[in-house]
Formats: sequence, structure tokens, C-alpha cells
Amino acid sequence: RGPTPGKDSPIPGIRILQKLGVGGTASVFEAMDVANRRRAALKIIHPSLAKDEKQLKRFQREAKLLIEFEHPNLVKGYDQGMMGPVAYFLMEYLEGETAEELLEREKRCTEARSLEIVLETAKGIDYLQSKGILHRDIKPGNIMVLPNGGVKLMDLGFAQEMAAGAEGEEETTS
Repeated sequence: RGPTPGKDSPIPGIRILQKLGVGGTASVFEAMDVANRRRAALKIIHPSLAKDEKQLKRFQREAKLLIEFEHPNLVKGYDQGMMGPVAYFLMEYLEGETAEELLEREKRCTEARSLEIVLETAKGIDYLQSKGILHRDIKPGNIMVLPNGGVKLMDLGFAQEMAAGAEGEEETTS
């Protein structure tokens, strides 16, 4: 059972308004960041995965990257933390629909609109790569199409540092 909307949020200063979705590693809620007077998306790792050190580190790394990075085609991270056993991060709330939802609703897009979505997504991918990061989970469900026509790339849960020769430090295993 997840957090209950309203005042009994597990995270002080955050009021949960409604559940937006559930993924393989976390649930996402529409929330109010009371201190900053802004609507936000609150991502909370599934309690069973919070006990898995590898999953927890991946979740926290995603939050760190979204907080650190700033690009118009990338969802913006605001804050992350732990409240007891609950790992969470707060990010920009995006209105609109995923490219997957858009395709399900419209069945097809014009060539011009499709190219626009691909180009804007590519700008986000290019930015990540300029920072030495591979997204590794590009799919229509991770591309948000905004009402104003903008496009934002989401979900860096599988992101990884690029191999030798890329900017940034390489992760090594021995």
C-alpha cells in the first residue's frame, strides 16, 4: 500500500495529490511542493526494491542526474532524499502525454510532427551524451509530448556513463 493523498504524505513539505502511474521500479504521483509553491511529480521507489542496494543506487543516481542536468528537452529534477525507508525524488510536473499515449490515441502522426518529436528527443539525447551519459531506455513511453508542442525526455533509470573516450569518468568493474 502506497502513500495516501493529502496531509499524511511520508515526506514533509510534499502533499500528494494523485497517483500518475506505476512502473517497474517506482510509483509516480502528482504532488504539491509546498515550500516552493509548485506542482511537481514525486517518484517513490517500490518498498521491496528500496532494500536492494543496486536498485536503490540506480534510483538515486537517476535523481542526481536529473537534478544536475539542465536542458529544455530533459525533465528537470528538483530534490531527492530518504524519509525512513522511503527513497524519493521530486521533479518537474509535465502536462501532456507520452509519445506512446499519443500514438495509441491518434494511431499515426504526420511526418512533420513525427520528425519534430524525433528531433527534439535527439536534442535531449545529444545533451546527455555531451555530459558522458547514455540514456539506454529510449522508447515512446519515456518521451513526453507537451501541450505547447515541446518534447521532454524522461526516465534515466537505466542511464550509464559512456565508455572510454567520452566526456566524464568511466565506471569500471574488476
